[in-house]
Amino acid sequence: MNWERALLGVRQQTHSQGDILLIYCSERPKPVIKTCIFHKEATFLQKKLLSYLKSFKENEGGHVLYTFEETAVSLSHAATFIEAAAKAGDPVAVIESEKNIPFLYTKLKGLLTEEEFKNVHFINNFSYYMSNGNFHPPTVEKHFARIVDHYFHEDATLHTWARVEWGDEATAFEMIADFEDKADRTVSGRKMISVCAYDKKRLSVDLINRLRPNHQYHMSDTDFTISLEYNPAKVK
Repeated sequence: MNWERALLGVRQQTHSQGDILLIYCSERPKPVIKTCIFHKEATFLQKKLLSYLKSFKENEGGHVLYTFEETAVSLSHAATFIEAAAKAGDPVAVIESEKNIPFLYTKLKGLLTEEEFKNVHFINNFSYYMSNGNFHPPTVEKHFARIVDHYFHEDATLHTWARVEWGDEATAFEMIADFEDKADRTVSGRKMISVCAYDKKRLSVDLINRLRPNHQYHMSDTDFTISLEYNPAKVK
């Protein structure tokens, strides 16, 4: 795939253990998103998110289901999440749309020192989730395992921010839900902090209800709550 060549100044590195595509930015690319207003209503939630992130890090990690409605707001929250992780010296894997990566890169370069920015690792979410044409659990699980193996170490908390992509929900429904069950075991076992971001406009009520029991926390564009439906026994 040559999608990364459209992102000016982006340097490609391929994981030594396989074909997962890791994108590191060495020079400032031109943002595909020319403007992205950080909505005022997001400010309160960002403070709440930072408070939860501190708690996650001090305890057992956290697995968050984020159903967003506004891309601009989701990017604002992503920047807050990534900045907090990088400033703490923790590795953070950002699995995002190729349209959004240049914007986040530019935003974060203004927030982080050069050393802090080395903690941020961008990954094309389409390659990650859709390399076989639809959500493909064996491939996604392989990519996820490589991220964990490559970036996890005992003296830091691995963070992941993932904007989930899938094709037809009718065929992907159970595959997404089953993958999230397995991911929750890994997140809990490694005490990771992981946000799974889903475009709410593409989610059926049935899929949202299926995803709620395997995430400890639920997040929207304007709120962050502890899950009352979380059922770790279901995914053991």
